[in-house]
Amino acid sequence: MDKDVRQWARVYQICQATKVTQHTKSQTLQMEIPCQQFEVVHIDMVGLLPPCSPP
Repeated sequence: MDKDVRQWARVYQICQATKVTQHTKSQTLQMEIPCQQFEVVHIDMVGLLPPCSPP
């Protein structure tokens, strides 16, 4: 089945017209190594969550 899908995608015109030929790659994030505890603190922030019902 995989072979059939690949063959169909090769000849299907919409697949060929919208195919991404090269994906962009982001650079690797270079971070300094902290010298002591809590020199760097990262916080994940989330907002606008729906209210929950009380238990």
